[in-house]
Amino acid sequence: RSPLGSPLARRLIVGIVLVSSAITLVLTALQLYSAYRGELRDLDGSFRQVERVHQMSIAQALWSTNVGLLNLQLQGLVRLPHFEHVEVREGGKLWASAGQRRSRELIERRLPLTYAYRGEDIEIGTLTLVAGLDDVYRHLLGEALVLLAGNALKTFVVAVFAFLFFHWLINRHLLGIAAYLRGLDVRGKPAPLALARRARSRPDELDELAAAINDMARNAGDAVRALHESEARLRLAGEAANAGLWERDLRSRRVMLSPEYLRRIGYAPGELSGDADEWATLIHPEDRARVLATLQDCIEGRIPSYEAEYRLRHKDGSYRWFLSRGAVLRGDTDRRARLLGVLIDVTERRRADAAREALEAQLRQAQKMEALGNFAGGIAHDINNVLGAVLGNAELARQDAGPGHPAQESLAEIRRAALRARDLIQQILAFSRQQQPERRVLSVREVIDDCASLIRATLPPGVELSVDAGPDAPNVLADRAQLHQVLMNLCSNAWQALEGRPGRVSVRFEDAQLGLDNAGLSLPPGRYLHLSVTDTGKGIDEATRARIFEPFFTTKPVGEGTGMGLAVVDGIVSSYGGAIRVESAPGRGAAFHVYLPAAEGEPEPRPAPSADLPRGHGERILYVDDEEALVTLVTRLLTRQGYAVSGFTGADEALAAVHAAPGDYDLVITDLNMPGTSGLELAREVLRAHPDLPVAVTSGYITDELHDEAARLGVREVIYKPNTVDEMTAAIHRVLESLRA
Repeated sequence: RSPLGSPLARRLIVGIVLVSSAITLVLTALQLYSAYRGELRDLDGSFRQVERVHQMSIAQALWSTNVGLLNLQLQGLVRLPHFEHVEVREGGKLWASAGQRRSRELIERRLPLTYAYRGEDIEIGTLTLVAGLDDVYRHLLGEALVLLAGNALKTFVVAVFAFLFFHWLINRHLLGIAAYLRGLDVRGKPAPLALARRARSRPDELDELAAAINDMARNAGDAVRALHESEARLRLAGEAANAGLWERDLRSRRVMLSPEYLRRIGYAPGELSGDADEWATLIHPEDRARVLATLQDCIEGRIPSYEAEYRLRHKDGSYRWFLSRGAVLRGDTDRRARLLGVLIDVTERRRADAAREALEAQLRQAQKMEALGNFAGGIAHDINNVLGAVLGNAELARQDAGPGHPAQESLAEIRRAALRARDLIQQILAFSRQQQPERRVLSVREVIDDCASLIRATLPPGVELSVDAGPDAPNVLADRAQLHQVLMNLCSNAWQALEGRPGRVSVRFEDAQLGLDNAGLSLPPGRYLHLSVTDTGKGIDEATRARIFEPFFTTKPVGEGTGMGLAVVDGIVSSYGGAIRVESAPGRGAAFHVYLPAAEGEPEPRPAPSADLPRGHGERILYVDDEEALVTLVTRLLTRQGYAVSGFTGADEALAAVHAAPGDYDLVITDLNMPGTSGLELAREVLRAHPDLPVAVTSGYITDELHDEAARLGVREVIYKPNTVDEMTAAIHRVLESLRA
């Protein structure tokens, strides 16, 4: 850099010039004043010289009235320095004068003219002397200019010398120090500062300054490297823990948030004012009072540290979960000045916890269903055998009694009770998904029309049922009986919720297009059948609503409900890939919204009911079941229907009879669950030896695996038990007719 470009050097020159100029002006003023005083003394000497030398001669010339001599003397006076005009007057009469008044500044002095006559001084006139000062001033001005020029030259020379000396001695080294500091990078290992000067035996101030700067650079480099390492470790720890740092000044109520903290809630540095009240508004309203109370307890020392888990509002308006921990830092005077802490994003952990809880709930539900399925599978065989015996014997007793017999009413009640018990077992198996439905494309309108006629016949007085169909309601792929069961259970719960009071039950079905935002139903986007059942009853509180789909949970009195209705509905709807949404509040009724995937294609026509029960024509049937009473019952029932029946309670005896005379039988019917050998094993052995002999299997619970395995073995029919004589003879008729076709 040029020396002239140095601000410090320029200021030095200006200072020297100003000080020198001020001194020069003061000295010049003093010199001029002294010269002025000298000029005035010279003028005063001239006045005294006239008084001493010329006054008396001029008085004598005036006494003798010698005007010529007066004029001559006055002409001589005006030739003296400084005098511009002189005159002699006697009273008001001007006797003689010489010169003119030219100057603007004049000094006038009057001298009395006296003459000694007879020992007495007689005043005969006045001599007036006028001196001009303009020449004095011009002389002083010239002298001042000379003084100022000389002093200015000396000042300039001194300033230039001082500037060059200062630049060489100090300024160039300061510029070098500044350049070194500007280029100093303490993150590396910078070279030490070296001044461009000869080494001295005794260091001066510049050497001390350079040494201090080198020490500072080394210390700053070590500190910066340590700080960077600490910041890197802190940043890595914060990123690993999803943590941000915060600090609260307890006196000013200012909150300082780290960039990571701000990034977690969507803000850039500077977008928040840092006021504690502004920060409090970001807390979720449900968490705010709790968090601020905990914070205040920590500030006031009631708890040793601060810890709270709460929601903060993101800049986009959403809320995220955070865990905040902090502690108060005490100053030297034990005054609580600052509260420091960290903020950890626990949103994903919260989501994972919620997902885990949901999975645990699903697992518990699956375990309940598995336990229920195992329970159903374990007892279904025995219960079904008992119910089969009840139904069969009731049918035999009804036939034996004949029409009009008094026992017919009791037998009908027995049959209804047994069928109800069988339906309960079917509901349990349907809920545990161990009963295989027969799904077909169905028109929901037909199913609802069938159910509506049944529901209206059972509604109490004062309860109105309305059915409303939306335009273009889609078909569904479902089992008719299961869909019938869903609607009947929902409608029964609806009118029972009225508790005998007048009210309304509304059924509506319509087309629904669900997108990604499907009101929390967790269903993929697509077209659905929306079936809703709404009542004006007492409503359901939140605690009850959380349990209504649990099996065996009921709010009805003992003996009035099994607790399986809504559980079965939920199981059926879930198995179809649908969902249920419940809207209710105490005193405001309830609305059950069922969504089932829409099915493509036209519904299959319903088979026309046959007028007469199909009868046999002597066809020979081998029937196997481990329950002797059931074998006897089926033998009697089928014999009355026109079949020749051979009954066995053991699989080995039945297999031996088939091997001994396979031509004696037209159909083999075997129970699935039997001690020793299962019905499928018996079917496999029979079909392996006699592939043309048709085999049917009966079971208390029917699964997809059973159907697949039976079809693979060649079994012609899988018959659900317990069954009525109508269902059994219909199944036998289907098998035998398929052989004739």
